[in-house]
Amino acid sequence: MHKVILFTSILTLKIRLKKKDQLRMKKNFENTYVSKSEIVYRALKKAIIFGELKPGERVKVENIKHFLGVSSSPVREALKSLEAEGFLNNVPCVGSVVSELDSKEIEEYYLIRANLEGLATELATPFIDKESISHLREILNKMEKCVQSNDYQEYSTLDKKLHRFIYDISSYKKLQKMIYDLWNITQRFKIIFRLVPKRLSESYKEHTAIVEAIAQGKAKIAGLLVKKQQLKAGPYYIKLLDKHRKK
Repeated sequence: MHKVILFTSILTLKIRLKKKDQLRMKKNFENTYVSKSEIVYRALKKAIIFGELKPGERVKVENIKHFLGVSSSPVREALKSLEAEGFLNNVPCVGSVVSELDSKEIEEYYLIRANLEGLATELATPFIDKESISHLREILNKMEKCVQSNDYQEYSTLDKKLHRFIYDISSYKKLQKMIYDLWNITQRFKIIFRLVPKRLSESYKEHTAIVEAIAQGKAKIAGLLVKKQQLKAGPYYIKLLDKHRKK
């Protein structure tokens, strides 16, 4: 698993890479099958999603280019991409700053996600066969191991993989696109798993119940469970956001 962990303050940004990540980065640079700007983009985006870069914190080009060993150009390209996606704001006379989260937006995003993903699950369930159920249970087993080891980053990846597998089974491509577009917007809210460790085990139980409902062909129940899960997530994030603002 790739682990690029970024720690920052208003003045500095230090990046620590495991040896295998450094080798992979070097290979990417040499073979150019992944651009330098893409590597910087992925590293920074991951840091924002998992809360290493916090709302309101400044991201300095000079620090990033120094620690990643790249020029200013790919760093600036990466920052522009993150600004376009709403992860960063360009503040006059300051530069790139991690964007603040808005409670009302979080509430709205998860209300929409709850209804869309609940519907997608309900529509997909009749088409999920025994082989697919086995695959979903394999993902669940991996998720359980992540809960035991408190590996919130890998758990988040598996969470997404499980839901995407379910939604992709249906033939409703526009519904899938709407859901995945919302995923891109709400990725950074996955920090909940790091800040509230008990949420990992709660989430695992919820996913287990969803898969079991699907296995039993209970489409409406499976859809309601997914809807309930998303509606539960929103208030968690809002509570954490309020706590952050009071600091």
